[in-house]
Amino acid sequence: MATGIGVGISSVFETTVGTPVPAFSNLYSLNFNDGSTGEYMRMHNNAVYTPTGPWSTSFWYKGTTLNSMLITKVVSGGYEFLISVAKTTGYFRAQFYGGGVAVVYQTLFADGAGSIADGDWHHLVCTFNGGVPAGANVPALYVDGVPYTDALGNATYSVTGSWSTPVNNSTYLNVATIDQVHGSVCHLDEISMWDVELTPGEVVSIYNGGSPTDLTGSTGLTGWWRNGDPLGTASFSTIVDHSPTGIDGEMVHMVAGDIVTDVP
Repeated sequence: MATGIGVGISSVFETTVGTPVPAFSNLYSLNFNDGSTGEYMRMHNNAVYTPTGPWSTSFWYKGTTLNSMLITKVVSGGYEFLISVAKTTGYFRAQFYGGGVAVVYQTLFADGAGSIADGDWHHLVCTFNGGVPAGANVPALYVDGVPYTDALGNATYSVTGSWSTPVNNSTYLNVATIDQVHGSVCHLDEISMWDVELTPGEVVSIYNGGSPTDLTGSTGLTGWWRNGDPLGTASFSTIVDHSPTGIDGEMVHMVAGDIVTDVP
């Protein structure tokens, strides 16, 4: 695993007609700037996104609005997970649902990190292993490479109902919305999903000192949407999935100008 991620933090440069060209660069992000019209991105359902076993997501976030839905797979009658900014505190929050129902869930708040809705870019990671809640079998959150867990005592964890394994539903994987009607106001960049539980060391490598890094060839990568790179506004309205899964994102109620150069 570490070998795969190591590809992304290489400082190797390619040379074209005598001009050094970085092997990897991040120039664009998506600006979800109108919550009332429901600007969001969606990917068609695939079981690889369902946290039935080891699972992680990594992305960059910038915003100031509380109660922002960031990455979700929730629909009436079928609940999987919800990654968000908490509605009253601005804490990074993750919620995983057991058995596909709304009344069985694990929740983790990274309250030790304080509010992430501060207008700065943050690298956010959530890991999960899908197991029965006990000891290490609970979610972990990372903010800018720092872990926040129940075991470390810097996050608040709870479980409601009798836990069972999450199940795949038919809804889209949604970015910046939960109901496909009301959007979240924020910038998001370099969104990835994994069928492995990233380790603290791997998260630090992906954080890369505060600069997005190349994930090409990383073991367990099931989704990687670069949110405008490398083509900029010419990418509209399809955000290519650079992972082996190959399920592209669709920009909904958005315009080409929502692909912006404000990046981490």
